[in-house]
Amino acid sequence: MRSTIDNHFKDSLRRDVPPFKITDHDEDPVVWVKLKATWAPFEWHIIDFDGEDRCYGVVDWFGRRLIRFSLRRVLSLRGPNGETIIRDYRFAPCRVSDLE
Repeated sequence: MRSTIDNHFKDSLRRDVPPFKITDHDEDPVVWVKLKATWAPFEWHIIDFDGEDRCYGVVDWFGRRLIRFSLRRVLSLRGPNGETIIRDYRFAPCRVSDLE
């Protein structure tokens, strides 16, 4: 079941997010996808994706940072009652500078 969920995430990211490192020289890149923890105020805003595991984006986890991170690792996180990371489908793409 878990690999089906991972594949769904990967397929949707491949469709919705530019290829990895394509935005490296953009001073204010577009954030395309938001993932969030349902049990805590942690968020991952994805700017680009390598099609398999590596993402580049803004991570809001005890402070906001622009970093590369592993999608597999993010999706493996669990809350205290087994809660999972979800994609926020209400999120509208925006520039990094416009994130609230």
